[in-house]
Amino acid sequence: IGAFGGKKEIMENIAPEGEVYQAGTLSGNPVAMAAGLSTVRILKRIRPYSELDKRSRDFTEKVSQILKEKGIVHTYNRVGSMFTFFFTEEPVTNYEQAKKADTRLFAKFFKALLRNGELIPPSQFEAWFLSTSHSPEILNQALEKIEKAVKEL
Repeated sequence: IGAFGGKKEIMENIAPEGEVYQAGTLSGNPVAMAAGLSTVRILKRIRPYSELDKRSRDFTEKVSQILKEKGIVHTYNRVGSMFTFFFTEEPVTNYEQAKKADTRLFAKFFKALLRNGELIPPSQFEAWFLSTSHSPEILNQALEKIEKAVKEL
């Protein structure tokens, strides 16, 4: 769901009043809105965030340990169930620092994971996400594939 706004003289240029057409995937689609509302209601009821945060913390720590055991210098940033690994020893808090990371090694890491059946975002500048669908069993399988891929580096 998204929205935008502005001064009246600007907004009057947007269709149907004006000549500027604005559209977005599923904008105003009643099925998409009903699905979104149902999702929010379920999330309010089951409150999965504490468990999801714990799974994400445990997972990133285990991936970090796998990389450490291989001697791969890295850092990672994590907020809730969103995280990114950077192949650098410096903390990464902005784009300039992120650009200093070893993107060639990340590309090798990505390709090794892919060969082992694990798909992550293909760029070091993108975040990984865990969801409530990532059960402990699925995460353990992913860790096994990550460990195997890291051994190939």
